[in-house]
Amino acid sequence: MKTDESGLIEKLKLGDQKAFRILFDLYKSNVYNTAAGFLTNVNDAEDVTQEVFIHVFKSIKHFKENSKLSTWIYRITITKCLDLLRKKKTKKRFAFSLTYLSMKKKIRKKFLLIMNTREFRQINLNYLKFFSKK
Repeated sequence: MKTDESGLIEKLKLGDQKAFRILFDLYKSNVYNTAAGFLTNVNDAEDVTQEVFIHVFKSIKHFKENSKLSTWIYRITITKCLDLLRKKKTKKRFAFSLTYLSMKKKIRKKFLLIMNTREFRQINLNYLKFFSKK
């Protein structure tokens, strides 16, 4: 089996499972380390690593070879990480919205008054500073 990149890509496009195993072995550490650095959560990094290789397997036929294979895989990894971060952020906002909407009108007004106080903002800043040090 050819070990050069173009030979590997050619075999991947033909659906060669051995070639995919070689690709996985070559890039799994880079993909995982990139994801782990972006996400800071081991489980999320493992999930993204798996998603990246599934994506590569499904879309290798569309790889145009305008860039190196490693660059293409890196770009997929970053995109998957950003997608996951956006998804988590949306879930948090949605949960907050549901909680807020489920409050009675009188309680909502008090809640907004509390959130807009300087003391509440300072507590949140201290909380963020504390956890960003870890």
